[in-house]
Amino acid sequence: MKKKETPSSVDALREGAFTSAQRAFQFTRQGDATGKMVAPSDCFGQVDYYDGKGVVLRSGFVKSAGKPPTNVKRGRVGGFSKSARRRMRQWMLTHSAPDGWSVHGATFTIPGPVLPDDLERSIWKWFCREFQRKGWGMVWRLELQRRGARHFHALCILPNDVPSHNVVFLWWDALRSVGSVTYSGGCVQRVSSLMAHFGALDYSCRMQSDGGGRGAWMRYLADHASKSKECQEAIGKGRHWGVVGRNRFVQVFPDRVEHLDEQAYYRFLRVYRRLCQTSKKASCVFGRKLGYRPKFGLFGNTVKFSRPETVKRLADWAVSVQDWGGKL
Repeated sequence: MKKKETPSSVDALREGAFTSAQRAFQFTRQGDATGKMVAPSDCFGQVDYYDGKGVVLRSGFVKSAGKPPTNVKRGRVGGFSKSARRRMRQWMLTHSAPDGWSVHGATFTIPGPVLPDDLERSIWKWFCREFQRKGWGMVWRLELQRRGARHFHALCILPNDVPSHNVVFLWWDALRSVGSVTYSGGCVQRVSSLMAHFGALDYSCRMQSDGGGRGAWMRYLADHASKSKECQEAIGKGRHWGVVGRNRFVQVFPDRVEHLDEQAYYRFLRVYRRLCQTSKKASCVFGRKLGYRPKFGLFGNTVKFSRPETVKRLADWAVSVQDWGGKL
């Protein structure tokens, strides 16, 4: 019986990528993030390195542009979709605080029993409007607490002469803006202000400074607030993320750009996926086994908040293996 040939891991990755549902993709050549540079003729993939923040993988295969829909009414915002998470990560990666501004992480909580939806919306709307008027900037992400109330994670940028506790005072004013609140049931029936709840001064707003850096809290907001967590996903609560004071942020361009040909890019992508693969407990002799291997980087752009120096070593390895003719 003739032995069946097993394709190499690189060929398997390439062949397994093109299913019948994905044959509508066409190959186009991409430039760098500025759109002004043209990739080399042998470039298949590209890696943009943002020091202290992450990387962007740009594959040579992109989705073919279709005709935009016309006369279509936009529907209500549902869950935190994969596309929304990608847009949030990409905006955070390509924007930063201007020079002379400080970066602060913040969490905003509405104390007390769960309020009606329109009342919670009015509190956040008041806060964002006043935040904008003061000339500050903020990227925020909405979550839902177990008790059902809205909870916000935010990345705030402030001029160096503005102390962080000003944001805390502004949030307290937002909670007081709705006046007295009457509840339909429970132990508490009526309070003169949301700040009258026990612990509101300590837990309604928490701030932590990053000392003007852009790395730690960017990674925190990306890892903690841009992932989809079913138990905390605010379905039917409106937008899941947003930016206040967009003109206060400055656009960030990649510090380094590396072009890879087809073979090198597939080698790099295979080991990078393996690096991101998780493990879980198992009853085998080793006590653990590999979990689901993520599938990213083959089409379009992929944003990863990984250490750029680690990704750079993987890309250099992929190029060097091809140079000396080794096999995987």
